[in-house]
Amino acid sequence: MRKKSLISMFAAMGLVAAIGVGATLAFLSAETKTLTNTFTFTDQGIGLRLDEAKVENGVATDDRTTYDASEVERTQDYKEVLPGATLPKDPRVTVEANSINCYVFASITDPTTDDVDIADLNTTDWEEITAIAGHTFTPAGNTKYYVYRGTAATDRIVPTSSADRPLGKLFTQVKIADVPKADPGSSLGNIVIRSAAIQSDNNTYAAAAAEALGKLGASVQ
Repeated sequence: MRKKSLISMFAAMGLVAAIGVGATLAFLSAETKTLTNTFTFTDQGIGLRLDEAKVENGVATDDRTTYDASEVERTQDYKEVLPGATLPKDPRVTVEANSINCYVFASITDPTTDDVDIADLNTTDWEEITAIAGHTFTPAGNTKYYVYRGTAATDRIVPTSSADRPLGKLFTQVKIADVPKADPGSSLGNIVIRSAAIQSDNNTYAAAAAEALGKLGASVQ
């Protein structure tokens, strides 16, 4: 009887052990394939042109030979200028096809004298920047700064387009003083125009304006 009981007990213990091993082998598991996120920097940038009609003998022509303003500096000489004259000059900024969404800025530096003045500044399309939220800026000498806000933009943003986007001309004429202070035969001064564009996606207008004005010669903090 005792021997039978021991056999039964050993059998029971053996069964328990078997269950234990079976439970270990029965753990469930699963694995997935690898998920890899690849980030590729865009090769789409901003193409920007600054041009104006060529002037010959004081008359604007249809020649608007365009160029990349970052590569070429251009000048136009107005010679034999008479007092009181109104002369054509129509600087225009163009955002080139397939550029990313951007803010577009321009600067105009007037001569240090009053002998040459802009006759018809385009305040419909270009808004003068007098303050930048969160920043202070000091203009370069005799320079004013503008941001494009015309019909080609929404909330000052010029959207991407499959075609070039010519923006409104900054102005179309300059006026010579009736009594210039400069001596006959000497320079009446220069009007210098520059432009810059900054991406608007993942950016704010204030940050873009601060960066652009810095590029255009202002001191920005």
